[in-house]
Amino acid sequence: MKKLDGIFGLKLDEYFDENQFTIISKELNHGDYHITIDSPPKPNVLFKDYSIRCSKDMIIQDISAKTLSPIKFEKAKERQEDIENYFIETYFDNYAIYYWEFENFMHVYEFIPYDNKIIPLRSDYRNFVNPNETTKELTLTIFGESDNFKQVEIFLSVKNVDKNDDPIRIFEDQDIIKFDTGKGYEIDVTGL
Repeated sequence: MKKLDGIFGLKLDEYFDENQFTIISKELNHGDYHITIDSPPKPNVLFKDYSIRCSKDMIIQDISAKTLSPIKFEKAKERQEDIENYFIETYFDNYAIYYWEFENFMHVYEFIPYDNKIIPLRSDYRNFVNPNETTKELTLTIFGESDNFKQVEIFLSVKNVDKNDDPIRIFEDQDIIKFDTGKGYEIDVTGL
């Protein structure tokens, strides 16, 4: 059973030991620590600017990173889709996956762990809570000041707030697309 519990070798809901990392910056903001680290345990060649948010007791709440440098918008869009397809393909068997899209540049996926109490395709799925594993949210955002060159940010967090609107899509077998799409390049999935 493959669990989505973290990325880049960092795990959500685990203690973050600052002594094991090179800390670039650390700020206390709204009761949480926002920490930028030099390199995570499993760095990925596509990413930089690794950061985490921890509670006051240093429990990891979310993990994020950005692609290395701005690339053409079309390539950034492909990179966003490839990473999304990797996560969907990898975790589909163990999670109900719900999808929201905001302005075509921010894609949010909710990974709800399967449990004998969860019926994943029911519209009232939010009423079912797995007692052993929290629901995760994966957000992939295309951003950048230039109209032509963009970066992709990957952001994994523990789900804290229910969305008011229904998902655009609930993934089923026919929605699975292999992340290796034959585009002439391989995507590094180290640490993902």
